Amino acid sequence: MKKVLLLSAALLSLFASCTKINTQPDNNGNSNGNNTSATYSASFTFNGSQTKLGYNKNFAQLVSSSSNMVGGFATNSVNGIVPYPSLEIAFVFDHDEVSEAVFMALKGQTIRQNTTNGTYVMINYDSDANNSWYGDVSADNSYAIQVSDIAYSHSVTTVFNDVDVYRVKGLGKALVEKDGSQKAVEQITFDMLMSRVK
Repeated sequence: MKKVLLLSAALLSLFASCTKINTQPDNNGNSNGNNTSATYSASFTFNGSQTKLGYNKNFAQLVSSSSNMVGGFATNSVNGIVPYPSLEIAFVFDHDEVSEAVFMALKGQTIRQNTTNGTYVMINYDSDANNSWYGDVSADNSYAIQVSDIAYSHSVTTVFNDVDVYRVKGLGKALVEKDGSQKAVEQITFDMLMSRVK
């Protein structure tokens, strides 16, 4: 029994040392995006009501199942449970296997919500478990996201794929649809973690 306990303690120690997050500063004094206490956020107005969402890196919800999308969710995560409301922002490309260079080129660009120009932005809003609004890809050109910054944060393995995670900042507005009814998500500002399949 004593040997089993010692072996278990040794394995646990080895596991902990192998999974440590790299927090060494880079050349600019930043911690390579590995600050788990950093807060990421989104705020927006929907149906006349303003919503503010915030979460830290440990509870980031990533879009990691599609190789032609880069995106993530803003939530008010509590203990790993994703409560409502949530706002999904994803950039959808017209080809699979989006390279880092292609994604990083969105910095400084305005990405439209409609699908007529190749790459487009998809925004979905869940106000609660029974009230989901989905991005309307036929929206006119005034519905768009301006990407102000993109910076690499870290890599992670998800249930679906190995992904690179980026801190993405921007603003804009979106048109969403539910059961034939359309509404605008306005005054969107975000500082979110988004993932790209490697």
